[in-house]
Amino acid sequence: MTHTFTATIGIDISKQYLDLYHSTLKQTQRYQNNACGLKLLSAFIAKNTVDCVVFEPRGGYEKKLLKFLCENGIPFSMVHALQVRKFAQAKGIIAKTDLIDAALLAEYGLKMQPKLTSIETALTSNDLRCWVQRRTQVTNLIRLEKQYLEHQDNPIIIASIKKNLDSLKSQILTIDQEIQRCIHETDNLQRKATLLNTEKGIGKVCTSILLSQLPELGQLNNKEIAALVGVAPHNRESGSWKGYQKTSGGRKTVRCALYMATISASRYNSKIKSFYDRLIAKGKKKKVALTACMRKLLIILNATLKLHFYHKDAQT
Repeated sequence: MTHTFTATIGIDISKQYLDLYHSTLKQTQRYQNNACGLKLLSAFIAKNTVDCVVFEPRGGYEKKLLKFLCENGIPFSMVHALQVRKFAQAKGIIAKTDLIDAALLAEYGLKMQPKLTSIETALTSNDLRCWVQRRTQVTNLIRLEKQYLEHQDNPIIIASIKKNLDSLKSQILTIDQEIQRCIHETDNLQRKATLLNTEKGIGKVCTSILLSQLPELGQLNNKEIAALVGVAPHNRESGSWKGYQKTSGGRKTVRCALYMATISASRYNSKIKSFYDRLIAKGKKKKVALTACMRKLLIILNATLKLHFYHKDAQT
């Protein structure tokens, strides 16, 4: 079903505030990011025509707004921050404030007409992201406890650490079940997971991180997705001096998961293994070769989703 937005609201979300801009009224508002603020937002939306509320995910600060929109049946589009930033750059907008971002989101909704986000997809994606983040937290706690255990000789403390480790490992099993539930409950996530798992080296943990922390996968070109993860090489030159290319920035959680997947793929995935072996034969350092393989694996995954998920959806 096609839709055309003629009146949009852009909302820039922070821990304390919801900064709003209405595209038709050219009006800005600031509400508290709490129950009282959402009540005022509800009254504002009820008084004015709104075809779509446009906002970006903000590391969990969007949860209250997301729940409010879903419960009240208000159409919304949760858009990717990188795409909005590129839209701003194309318009020559460099300044960045909460109100400018809100106005930009409203205009992005009008000009780009993004797809409406389904309630099921929004809630499940948010739920999945929370469980994946919790798994990372518990995994870090296990690593710390193991480090403490190595340097302890007090039998009471050792027993305490081991008991805590057993509890944390049990939590991991429960969390993994919840992650799989989130994926299997949504057709889109299930289809994406199936496609990603066809590539050797990509297991369930890596898949869940890619789905929750890298929703742009399959929607950007190879250079953009590599830069987003932080595996794109950058030149380092000044005058006659020319340094080694270096990767920097990007999403650390995704990069770490991709690194572990690449280690496995460099042994068991024929495409990655042959590429890795060629680089080593040319005298490349192992770390350099692995980073190049990370980028190649990411590009393969990006192309897989682009061709077999987004391209097929566009045809239907």
